[in-house]
Amino acid sequence: MMTTNIAEVLNNCIQKVRRLPITAEMEFLRDMFQRWFNGRREQAGKNPTYLGKAAVGHCKERNEWSLTYNVYPIEFTRYLVKDGKHDGLVDIKHRTCTCRNWDLDQLPCDHAIAVARFTKTNFNSLCHEYYNTS
Repeated sequence: MMTTNIAEVLNNCIQKVRRLPITAEMEFLRDMFQRWFNGRREQAGKNPTYLGKAAVGHCKERNEWSLTYNVYPIEFTRYLVKDGKHDGLVDIKHRTCTCRNWDLDQLPCDHAIAVARFTKTNFNSLCHEYYNTS
């Protein structure tokens, strides 16, 4: 559903009730949305972390990439991360990296995850609050 036009999704869902009176059609839509949101809330409650499934998947993949990176502290919150190709300058306080991936999707890039491992910090705390299941 996330990649499909929402108008197409709703149009497909209400095909069977389209000929009913408008009040019945609106009641059908209310009930359908209620079931959808409740199902998603229940799924989020079963998640073992406070992050959504997609965010966890991205972070796991980036964590695997960062296992061989070397981290060099510059200041208390700034680190140079050498990955052999595109080194990154990570600022934990401002949540930025010179690779710009962290800025783009608000999930820690592989350089930031390497810094989190170096500082013994949980990298889940570096994700934007939009990715929280709450």
